[in-house]
Amino acid sequence: MGRGLLVLVSAICVLAFILVLFSDFLPLPFGGYADQRFFLVAATGLLAVVPGIFFALKPAVAPVRSLVLLPTLLLCSAFIGLAVPFGERAYVWVEPGMYSFYFLAAIASGSALAWAGVGAVFVRFLILSIAATCLIYGLASVNVYLFAIFDGVTKLIDFIPWGFVNIRYWSHIATWCLPLMPLAVLVGPLKDVRSWRIGVLLGAGMWWWILFLTTGRGSALGIAFGVMLAVLLFGRRAFPWLKVFVTYLAVGILIWLLLSVLIPTMLSDGGVHIRTIHAGDSGRLPLFIEAWHMSLQNFPFAN
Repeated sequence: MGRGLLVLVSAICVLAFILVLFSDFLPLPFGGYADQRFFLVAATGLLAVVPGIFFALKPAVAPVRSLVLLPTLLLCSAFIGLAVPFGERAYVWVEPGMYSFYFLAAIASGSALAWAGVGAVFVRFLILSIAATCLIYGLASVNVYLFAIFDGVTKLIDFIPWGFVNIRYWSHIATWCLPLMPLAVLVGPLKDVRSWRIGVLLGAGMWWWILFLTTGRGSALGIAFGVMLAVLLFGRRAFPWLKVFVTYLAVGILIWLLLSVLIPTMLSDGGVHIRTIHAGDSGRLPLFIEAWHMSLQNFPFAN
């Protein structure tokens, strides 16, 4: 049962990650963004249901440990309950379903994998899969870059990152993936394979290059906070990971200088367009304040 659960959860996670990054290459019926949302709801729903079957087949495990899932079930039920008054609207269940299944799937499937004794195996497989797909995406980004640069494009941000309807969606993925990529050369069966270490180095460097190209402030701040928290919590044990992380960051800076500054400057007579980092809040702070005040009106009921 544990091995079957491992295979199913691993397959769903890999398919979801491939769909998120490479939806432009897949023949999808409703378009990349819409199909991503529908698939993620279905995948997280399946990841929430399968552990229930696992608990039912393991009666010795379920009575005590399944109590851990009770707060998560209450939270998921709250999301569904908030959507009930708007049930007549189209696609009303997509967003609450995504939130509900996401939290339930993360806790339930993670608990089931851990209690089946295959949690560590799943984590290693997931990290290797993330590093491999990020490398493929980075190489494809270089291909897009070459087409753009030979066409005389200096504003590369219009083409890279590709495959996302909004640049912030890619930033969310980068915030999650970049801190995990050093682990691909620290754990797992491929950690001593030289070609694998070089491939992960190039993949991480190209993702850092894209992050610098897009000047994603949210991702940069999130990753910086995560690094400080990891060092604070783990102390000296985090130093091997931190060393690899800084190496990947340095490679990303070199790739950015080469691909975003040096080559465009040499090939273009009109100069190179580089996005600048703004220190302001882009008008978000007044929106946050107004949203907070509106959320307190008739709380917790809608108008």
